[in-house]
Amino acid sequence: MREVLAEIWYDNSQLQAFNLLTDNLNQARCGVQVNGKRQKITLRTFGDERDKGLVANIVTNSALTTGIFFAPYSSTLAKVAAPHSEAAS
Repeated sequence: MREVLAEIWYDNSQLQAFNLLTDNLNQARCGVQVNGKRQKITLRTFGDERDKGLVANIVTNSALTTGIFFAPYSSTLAKVAAPHSEAAS
């Protein structure tokens, strides 16, 4: 079973919700199905410090190893992250 890395930028309550979701998907459903194969989800989290340059750097450096991005909460930072994640796909 391969891993699907999901990267998130959220506060503690939202992070707890994503952890619960990930645990449920991995334990109860054996991960997610991608191209006909079940893959475990692994969450990696980053503090973006509300810095556009840092967000761009994080996304650019991790885009090749990440299958899913849960964008930064702020629409300003999400707009910065989007083109970098699209460029890697």
